Amino acid sequence: MWNCPFCKTEIASSADACPKCGRSFGAATAQSTAASSRVIVTGLDLPFSDLVSLLIKLTFAAIPALCIIAAVSAIIGGFTMVLLAVPARAR
Repeated sequence: MWNCPFCKTEIASSADACPKCGRSFGAATAQSTAASSRVIVTGLDLPFSDLVSLLIKLTFAAIPALCIIAAVSAIIGGFTMVLLAVPARAR
């Protein structure tokens, strides 16, 4: 299924003419129109249980990234502390 390039009516991909406006088009027009059309998501129709499942999966996927960021931060912080450390005065 794709939309008529002239009147934007949804028609079958095998149609040779638009049933609403009557304009004819070839298979090449149908393929180029389908390839160049943009998809705009205006809403998300998702059951609540699927949404919860998705959020749990995203949470678990973020854990390794947070561990890597924490390790890199600790390494950079350690080197910074070593470089900026002022030697203690001998008493």
